Amino acid sequence: MPDLLDQADEHATQLPAEADGNALFTAFTSTNVALYRVATHVKLYEGAAGAAVAQAITADERAALPRERRAHLLTDLAHAYTQAGQREKAVDTLLDAEREAPEEVLGRPRTQQLVQNFRLLGAGSSEGRLRALAERCGLLT
Repeated sequence: MPDLLDQADEHATQLPAEADGNALFTAFTSTNVALYRVATHVKLYEGAAGAAVAQAITADERAALPRERRAHLLTDLAHAYTQAGQREKAVDTLLDAEREAPEEVLGRPRTQQLVQNFRLLGAGSSEGRLRALAERCGLLT
C-alpha cells in the first residue's frame, strides 16, 4: 500500500498548483493523498505513524479541504491517537472534528464506536467532554 500511495503522491504533484484547492472537484491532490495515508496507517494499527503524517499537513493545506474532508482527517487522527495511547488528545481531536462537520461525527457508526470505546476505557480529564459527545451521538439514554 505505501508504494501505491507514493505513486499517487508523485502523480498529484504533477498537477497544476491550483488543483490542490480541488478546483476541478478531483479530490486528487497531495493533501488528499496524505489523508489516505493517515487512514491507511489507522487501518494497519500504526497510530503513531498516522499521527505523524496528519501533523505534517499544514494549516493552509487543511484549510483548502472541504469541511467534511477536514472532519474525516480529524476523526482518523483521533483513531491514530487512540492507537498510540493518547486518549485525551484523541477526544480533543474528535471534538475538533465535530466542530468542523457535526454530521460527519454524530452520524457515522465508526466514529460512534470510537466514542463508545472511549467511554469504556476512560479518557482522563476529558471524561466530561466525552460524555457530552456521547449524548450528542445518542449513545446515552
